[in-house]
Amino acid sequence: MIPFGGSFGNYFDYYNSFYNPYSDVLDVDFGVLSSVFLISLLILLVLGIFETISLYTIAKNRGIKNAFLAFIPIGDYYILGKIYDDISATMNKKTGYAVRMAVLSAVSLTAAVFACVFFSMSLVMGYTGGMSAPFIALAISFALVMIGCFVAASVFMFISLYAIYREYAPSNAVLFLVLSVLIIVTMPFLLFSIRNKKSGYQLWCEQRAAAQAWAAAQQNSGADGTSAVSSDSDSHENQSENTQNQ
Repeated sequence: MIPFGGSFGNYFDYYNSFYNPYSDVLDVDFGVLSSVFLISLLILLVLGIFETISLYTIAKNRGIKNAFLAFIPIGDYYILGKIYDDISATMNKKTGYAVRMAVLSAVSLTAAVFACVFFSMSLVMGYTGGMSAPFIALAISFALVMIGCFVAASVFMFISLYAIYREYAPSNAVLFLVLSVLIIVTMPFLLFSIRNKKSGYQLWCEQRAAAQAWAAAQQNSGADGTSAVSSDSDSHENQSENTQNQ
């Protein structure tokens, strides 16, 4: 019996239950999609936390200014490039990856926003019977710009990651890079595992300082031995002269 005395909402539910056989399926699909979206969002949040903490710690240990930018979108690309620039500086190389990576990521993000806006406008114009072709063309153009900048930024990112792996885990650098490329979700955890390790340049400086200290100690001990021998010879000569005078 149709609930004519009920509200419009009750009537709609009653009608929908009889004339929409897919209502239950749609409810289930919406629940599954919502769960998948929330789980994916949680995973991305965890990966982002591990990555930003790792980049911040490495940058801070190397004395890089504004290391807090690692916690800001686009800023994390800047800090990653800055770490690479700092590693290259120890080899007397100027690279400028920080600015390039920041610009590429910013352009990619901006192009993605415009592509979504123009694509949405094309749908609206198509639904209302207007000209949607120009908006589709603009959406495709910005999408191509986004893809190009994203690919370029990814190339710089993997080059920087390999330099970091080689600096902090030289024996596993190639393995870490392969894992980062093929299984991108491993990259934040790999960075997190080496964030507090001493860099290769720092270890080299420590070894050099230790070698210089050892050489200085050997030189001082040699000088002390020479002075002791000379003093013994002087005392022996004085004793010889006293004997002759007697």
